[in-house]
Amino acid sequence: MSPKTLYTLAVALAATIGAAYADTPPATGERLEDVVVTAQRREQKLQDVPVSVTAFSETAINDAGITNTADFMALTPNVSFDQSFTVGNSYVTMRGVEQINNADSPVAIVVDGVPQGNQKQLKMDLYDIERIEVLKGPQGALYGRDALGGAINIITRQPANEFSGFAAIGGGSGSEKEGLAAVSGPIVKDTLLFRLSGEYKTSDGQINNSYLSEKVDFYTAKDVRWKLLWLASDTFTVDMRYAHTDNTGGATYDVAIPNTATEPGQRPEHRPKR
Repeated sequence: MSPKTLYTLAVALAATIGAAYADTPPATGERLEDVVVTAQRREQKLQDVPVSVTAFSETAINDAGITNTADFMALTPNVSFDQSFTVGNSYVTMRGVEQINNADSPVAIVVDGVPQGNQKQLKMDLYDIERIEVLKGPQGALYGRDALGGAINIITRQPANEFSGFAAIGGGSGSEKEGLAAVSGPIVKDTLLFRLSGEYKTSDGQINNSYLSEKVDFYTAKDVRWKLLWLASDTFTVDMRYAHTDNTGGATYDVAIPNTATEPGQRPEHRPKR
């Protein structure tokens, strides 16, 4: 049998197998789950939203180990994120729209429907999150100013009608320590529900400044969030929220700095005070 004949038979066989698979309905349990988003200020199936949206469900967030905004941005096409030289400062580029140093981000960020107006609020730790939605392209009609490049919609977990909670601790390099916990349940069954969550993170840092002879990228974060949901009737609810964030930290090298003032590890006689 000639090579040409073998090639023709192989192509025909592949086409037959492909058609068979295309005509075979998916087995029970293989159907993709419907992802419901609120990217356009109302609940919709993701496939029905007429804008480019990358959505992360609670399961996807846990599986990917997403703990801050930089984590999910790295998983989003046409988005880049770079941390700047001080705590909270960052640069984001979405669909070619870039951020200017110390200027407002071209991406609107909204947490539970509340816009975060300061550009330093873009870089944040994420905990007790239900869903993340990244909308790409101009979104000023729905999200107002600073939405030329797109918008990020973050939805935290809602109060539950049954008592539940969790706690977790962790650690990492740079003597990093982290703890987070949440508890939720009814104050009045089916009527008044609450959720309380918080996180504490601290790190000594990993970048050694040879001039100061100490780590300069130390970091401490204290976050707490409280929600109260009143189910007044089938058509009327009252949602009350409180959130507090306290971040302190050092800096990182924004550019390479040659060590000409002192030898590595040598402490200067007059050390700058912080």
